[in-house]
Amino acid sequence: MNKLLSYLIALCVIVCGIGGLAPTASAQDNQKPKKEDVMKLIKTAKGDTITLKEYKTVLLTFEKFDVDDRRLDFEWDCPLSSVNSQVKWDYKFPEGRDALVAELLTNESPKIRSVAITQIDVYTWRNNGYIKKLLDVLKDEKEPFVINTALNLFKMYFDDEEGIEQFVLSHVDDENPKIRETVSSVLTFDEDNKKVDGVVDAMRKLIYDPDVNVRNQALSDVSRLHDDSFVDDVEKILEDPVKYPYSQSSALGSLYSFWYDFPFFKHTNQKAYEICVKKLTKKPYTNDNQPDSYIVSKLYYRGNADSMEKWKKMATFYSDEQWAKYMIDIAIDANVNYYTRCSAVKTIATVGTKADLEKIKKTVSARPDTEKGKKDVLEEIDKQLEKLNK
Repeated sequence: MNKLLSYLIALCVIVCGIGGLAPTASAQDNQKPKKEDVMKLIKTAKGDTITLKEYKTVLLTFEKFDVDDRRLDFEWDCPLSSVNSQVKWDYKFPEGRDALVAELLTNESPKIRSVAITQIDVYTWRNNGYIKKLLDVLKDEKEPFVINTALNLFKMYFDDEEGIEQFVLSHVDDENPKIRETVSSVLTFDEDNKKVDGVVDAMRKLIYDPDVNVRNQALSDVSRLHDDSFVDDVEKILEDPVKYPYSQSSALGSLYSFWYDFPFFKHTNQKAYEICVKKLTKKPYTNDNQPDSYIVSKLYYRGNADSMEKWKKMATFYSDEQWAKYMIDIAIDANVNYYTRCSAVKTIATVGTKADLEKIKKTVSARPDTEKGKKDVLEEIDKQLEKLNK
C-alpha cells in the first residue's frame, strides 16, 4: 500500500513538473488577450465593413484588462490604442456605430464606458447631436477613470462647445489629483484657451495646488498660455521651498519656457529670463546649490534659423555670447556634477564657438586626474569638437 501511495505521489510530481493541470475554461476566459487575439474576433474581410456585432464584441473584450488607479488609465499591457488604430485602418465602420457607442456610455462597467469614449469623434458627434448625450451622461459620472478618459478626449476641442468648457472647469477642484493634472493639460493645450472665462483663474489655482504632482504638472503646462501674469506666481513658488516643496525645478523650468519659447519661438519674457539667470549663476556651486540641469541643457535645442532670428528680435535681452559665458563657468566648475557640466558643453557647441570649447578643454586638462567628472567632460568636448570639424 505504501509503495502504491509513493508511486502515485511521484507520478503526480512528474505530471505537475511537466506542465501542471490544464487551465479551466473559466481561467482561460479571464486571460488577457493580446492585440492579435482581439483582431481575430473580427471575421469580416479586411477592407470591408465590420459588423456591429463584431465591433461590439471587440469593445467588450477590454473588460478583461486592469486599470491603473494612479494613472487612471488601462494598465500598460492593454492593447486598446493599437486595436483602435488597426480597426480604423483595416475596416469601414457600419451604420449604427455611433448609436452603439452611445449605448455603451451607460454600460454598468466603467471600463466599457471608458472604452466607448475612446471611440468618439467629437466633430461627428457634434454634428449628429450625440455630443449632447455624452455631456448629459458625464454630468452623473462618478468614476474617476471614466472622467479622466473624457477629459483627454476633450483636449483638442475645449473651446468648441460650451458644455465641454463647463465639464472641464467643473473638475478643477476634483478630489482625485490625477484628474486635476489632466484638467491642467486640457486647459493649456491651446494658447487661445485663456480667452475662455475661468481658465486663467483655474490655472492660477492649480499651480498652487497642495498636491505636488498636480502643482508640478500645472507649472509645466502654464507657460503654454503665454500669459505673463503668471510669472510672478511661479517666482513665488520658486522662492518658497518650505511652502511648496519639491516644486523648485518645475518652477524654474516653467520660467525658462516663458522666455525661451521652444519650439514655437513666438513669445518671450524678460523677467522670467532674469530670474533664471540669477538662479543659474548663483555661486558658489555646492552639493546643495547646483545649476539646474534642465535649464543648462535646453538651449542645446534650437528652432530653425528663421524662427530663431525672429525670436531674437523680440528677446533683445538675450545673446548667445552671454549665454555661452554662463555655460563656460558651469563646464569648468569641478563642484558641478558631471552630467550638468557635459550638458553645458553641448550647449556651448550650439551657442558658443569652437574656441570656447578649446579653452575649456585646456582648463580642464590641466587639472588633476582625480577631479570628479574630468574624464566625462573632456570626452564630451572632444565629441562636440569632432562634430564641429566635420
